Amino acid sequence: MPKIRGIYQRGGSGAWFYDFQCRGHRFCGTTGTESRREAENIVKGLRDKAKSEVPQLRGDAPMSFGAAATRWWVDRGQHRKDCRDIERFLAWLQTEVGAKLPIARIDNNVVARLVSRRRKDDVGPATVNRSVVEPLRAILRHSERLDKPSQKSTGES
Repeated sequence: MPKIRGIYQRGGSGAWFYDFQCRGHRFCGTTGTESRREAENIVKGLRDKAKSEVPQLRGDAPMSFGAAATRWWVDRGQHRKDCRDIERFLAWLQTEVGAKLPIARIDNNVVARLVSRRRKDDVGPATVNRSVVEPLRAILRHSERLDKPSQKSTGES
């Protein structure tokens, strides 16, 4: 079996790490395994996943909720003071909404269903707003801004 490029072990760690590029985007991290064969299989899956996600991140394909949430997290969310809470909220939203759902299909019915599910966790209205409504609004607005071409003035009146 030929070796796959882009996997390696660091220093004293037994775990295998990956580092590869796909269409100008870099992907790197740990495979979480100490077996080279398992690591190679994991990296093959990650490469396939990357090939399907990169067009969405570049705007070449309709953006899925997972891609939009990832893009918002990288651009904005990780820099917030409450980033640990936001990361938890995003994980919950991706589980409930589904990472592959196109953002164009997120409407009032989807939001109402999410709010209802969150209320079943026996939390107050402020927590529902903080954990569902605000992150969802931020993700959708951010993806909308990315889709619109920049509005530069041409000097004409």
